[in-house]
Amino acid sequence: MSPAARAQRRAAAWKHGQNAATAIAQAIPPCKRSTCPMTDPAEKANCSIKRQVEASGSALAACPVQLVCAPEVRERYVAAIESGETKGLAELAGTVLAAMQQLAGQELAKVQGEGLAVEAPVFSPEGEMLTTLRTNPRAEPLLKLLDMLGFSAQHQAITPRARAERSADEGIGSIADFLQKRRQLAVAAAAEGATQ
Repeated sequence: MSPAARAQRRAAAWKHGQNAATAIAQAIPPCKRSTCPMTDPAEKANCSIKRQVEASGSALAACPVQLVCAPEVRERYVAAIESGETKGLAELAGTVLAAMQQLAGQELAKVQGEGLAVEAPVFSPEGEMLTTLRTNPRAEPLLKLLDMLGFSAQHQAITPRARAERSADEGIGSIADFLQKRRQLAVAAAAEGATQ
């Protein structure tokens, strides 16, 4: 290996992240055995996340396990927010939102298969095992996740109430704009009158 190639490899973004082009590449190292945070030899650089991504026909470029394992990822997020580096923030937020949307889709499929009510075992006072219907424990977290992502009738303004609130908000905005413009014209007229 040439000295130039060796120097380039030593300065590579995966070692420290400072030379990476985007905030996500700076924050998360690539999926490699040498940078994998997993301790189990069978899982190292071959975790369930990587296997799932590769099974879908994609390649895992960055190690998502680092998002929960590495405190330096938090520091990179904070640095991107403080510096206002919007391209990096958009990439980081887009990655998280895409992962949340995929998770929501998977959980929705499970809830659709299981139903909103599932059978749960209960014991009678005599110790006999019975079953009863209970709310599917997957339903509430799924609904919260969908709400966070904006996948609700209210967020999409497709219910009569949501449409009425949206119209009211737009009306308030136009009134406020009108009053502000009127104040600006009055100030301009007063300034013009004072100079004459």
